[in-house]
Amino acid sequence: EDRICLVTFSDTFDIEQTLDDIKSVDAETLKTKIMSIEPTGGGWEFDEGYNAALGQLQEYFDMLTMITTANVDDDDDDEKENLSENRIIMITNNLPNSDSSLMDLMQVYSDSDENKIYTSFININE
Repeated sequence: EDRICLVTFSDTFDIEQTLDDIKSVDAETLKTKIMSIEPTGGGWEFDEGYNAALGQLQEYFDMLTMITTANVDDDDDDEKENLSENRIIMITNNLPNSDSSLMDLMQVYSDSDENKIYTSFININE
């Protein structure tokens, strides 16, 4: 099942929509939140935004671990978990430098067989 979370960031971050099942999220409310995002004119602390998104995913992974521990005999959940991927999409008007610590962090998580967290950047620079 698909999940969505909305994190905005500049020199700090705000979790506008916590990670939730997409079917549970009011689409109009989410659309309003997205459309109301304004450029801050400040810096881009990619690490802040990325770590906030990772925090949301970690809470989800912790919940899955608790469920899996409670249902030890359920092999179907293991198969579904092995097929799932997690993606952080960063929409920005600036891109991080290739030598930034964020790039190293992204590499660690994308190489992990455990959580399979991938990252995509969408540059909306004019």
